Amino acid sequence: MRKLAVVLALASTALATPALARDKSWYVGVEGGAMIVEDIDYDIGALKNAGTVDHDYGYDVDGVMGYDFGGFRVETEVGYRKATLDGYSSTTTTPLFTGTGARSNAGAGSFGYAGGHTS
Repeated sequence: MRKLAVVLALASTALATPALARDKSWYVGVEGGAMIVEDIDYDIGALKNAGTVDHDYGYDVDGVMGYDFGGFRVETEVGYRKATLDGYSSTTTTPLFTGTGARSNAGAGSFGYAGGHTS
């Protein structure tokens, strides 16, 4: 996964164009693209990798606005990222919160129906 990220970063720099902002002027920009979300392994107490969250692909959209003073810039950025959750698996009991806010324990196992979104 790390090699893929490095290759994508190097490929994106080859396609990058110089900033089209003139000195002492405002500029705006919009960016977007696909996002690869790595799976998350949880250590629960003394148990290593006791829980795993499996993610699917997602997307990322950003907007930038700034002012170029010539020698430096002031910029602000706003972004939104979203990825889907594919499933959850666990080798031990884990906390479970119901829709009413009550807490109980979920048994060990694989929960492929644990779909949802992360943003």
